[in-house]
Amino acid sequence: MSGGQWLTGLTATHFWDCNGAGCDATVLQPWDPHKYSYAAHYAPMDPNDYGGSWYGESLWMTGAASVTLSKMMGDDDPCCGADENDHDGGGCGKCVLVRASSSDAVNSDWTAVVMRKSFCPPDDGTGTGNPHCDTGLAHMDFAVPGFDFASASTANICGSDQRAETHLTEAQSQICGSWWQDGANVQEGCDCSMLPDDTPEQRALQRGCQRFKEWGWARGDPTLDYRIVQCPTQFVNIISSAFTADGPQPIGPDPPLPPPSPSPPPSLPPSPSPRPPPPLPPFAPGMAPSPTPSSGSNDKTNPTTAIICITVPVGLLVLGGIVAIVWLRRRRLTESVQRAPKPPGAGQDPPRLVVVPDCESHSTDVV
Repeated sequence: MSGGQWLTGLTATHFWDCNGAGCDATVLQPWDPHKYSYAAHYAPMDPNDYGGSWYGESLWMTGAASVTLSKMMGDDDPCCGADENDHDGGGCGKCVLVRASSSDAVNSDWTAVVMRKSFCPPDDGTGTGNPHCDTGLAHMDFAVPGFDFASASTANICGSDQRAETHLTEAQSQICGSWWQDGANVQEGCDCSMLPDDTPEQRALQRGCQRFKEWGWARGDPTLDYRIVQCPTQFVNIISSAFTADGPQPIGPDPPLPPPSPSPPPSLPPSPSPRPPPPLPPFAPGMAPSPTPSSGSNDKTNPTTAIICITVPVGLLVLGGIVAIVWLRRRRLTESVQRAPKPPGAGQDPPRLVVVPDCESHSTDVV
């Protein structure tokens, strides 16, 4: 049975007793009860930390399934062990997709993929079973660090010297086991920061507690919708390598943080538009001063300024104007040095050349 329509009526609870998973009992070779504990990798995970979800799920989890649910899940998957004490239920390494109603969880739009790693025994009247897991009932006990319910826990070995390493004490494994006494939902009634975080395994357990808390169950035993689905490949890879013949394996480095969103490059101020140089006037200031006639004389035969009419390109006019300015300034400097009274008939100033662009508007007379 895989995919298809959602089914109703899967009851759910939570635990974390540190005891070894039923499906791992056949993996541990040779048998050594000192190494038989629940792997830290089996804590809830965020699929986005491991390549992303398959079904839009927000959680990857492990749990203990009832006989009825185990049989619905099918034969054991070779990836993840087998349980010889599950009444031939099967289902080790198989997954179910679950969702809660709006009245049973704060984030009722979340779904979770849960892999069967243990067996939830039915109540046999001895107090060692779970009445939710009686024959004919579909039930999953979700493995969540810090959520072992003390009143119903019959095999909690957290912190016990019976196991090599459980990463939590019994008290730590139960800090949120009765969360409903402190809040209306898991988000209000549980504080996962109370779990230790000194080792990679402890940090994985604390992250798992926090991820489950965010789902926000509003009941300790909600009824969920469910579908039998194929387990995501990366999830299988993690779980299949978490427990080997030598027992639980250490956890590697913490999942990397998501990369920050790239910042846009700073915008440069716009380059100013180049401004064209101001046009040069046809004549530089002072280039053609008004002629000063000799005192009392209007003799045109001794000119001080000659006006020559030339038709030339504008570029040459500009060049000529520059040359004339330089010459005029040097001439004025010379005049200022040599300025002194001259006897009548002394030498005359050399004619000054003025270039004009248009002969029609100027006279060729000398002044």
